[in-house]
Amino acid sequence: MPYEIDYMYASWKGEYEKALDFATKILEALEGGEDLRPYRAFWHHQTATTAFLHWKHSKNDIFKSTAISYLEKASLTSSNITWLGKLRSQLSGVDESSIPENLPTQDWFLVIHELLQKWRIRGGNYAKKISEFQIKIESQEAKPFENGLDLLGKMLGAKTHQWPDDGAPDGVWIFGSWYAFVFEAKTDENAEDGISLKTVRQALTHEERVRSDKLIPDFMPCSTVIISPRTKVHNLAVPHVKDLAYISHNEIISLFNDAAIALERIRMSASGSSEEALQSEIVKVYTEKYIFMKNIKELLLKKKLKDLPS
Repeated sequence: MPYEIDYMYASWKGEYEKALDFATKILEALEGGEDLRPYRAFWHHQTATTAFLHWKHSKNDIFKSTAISYLEKASLTSSNITWLGKLRSQLSGVDESSIPENLPTQDWFLVIHELLQKWRIRGGNYAKKISEFQIKIESQEAKPFENGLDLLGKMLGAKTHQWPDDGAPDGVWIFGSWYAFVFEAKTDENAEDGISLKTVRQALTHEERVRSDKLIPDFMPCSTVIISPRTKVHNLAVPHVKDLAYISHNEIISLFNDAAIALERIRMSASGSSEEALQSEIVKVYTEKYIFMKNIKELLLKKKLKDLPS
């Protein structure tokens, strides 16, 4: 890589401004291409380190701002390295919780991209698949709905998993190493009754199943969501609901419709696009439709069982 040796010599000599210039030239040479993303993240961090050292020696706060900026870029290019956010927080003096979440955009994009390739960007196969899964997601029967739920997760950029055994969760959506959602679906139940104690007890075991099956790393947050046409909780279940989340079957159907519309828009502009351009377009469309990762998290965790009437 051009300028790497020059960068090293300048750094060893303490010529930090010159080293910073070389580092930025290295980053310019690394632009484009997903294969280079990890290497770009490394050089964003190196550039931040050089800017930090120059700030310490020169006392010029411009270089402190430069260091913070490159730490942010390093975070955006390597979403799984959480200590980069902590480092940026310490240097900027801004509480880490107020820094925007570092989303696994690359993992998310690859799931959607694979689905588009499988369904084909052009031709009638896409409409056929959407129609097929529309029926499943609207179904009150358990197995068809679970298959539709699994597909919806992929449409939203999540890796998914289904269990074959009874009593297991009815599916899980995994967004990189950022967040997971595991589901207990009761679409086949009578809407007039309350969510039962049996359903609540079953749902409370689902996160443990996800973790015991090693589907997510130990540090990754996971929430359990009950999908039901019922809008209240049975009296016997109320003391046991803990932090279980709730979403109605109709809201899941609406989410599917939004995802289908978003994918249709993307198909129209996908042909001939580079992966980088396509990723930017998908982020834009999903953000506009409020179905990007953070929107999904807000939707699925918006209602808690403890907030429903009994």
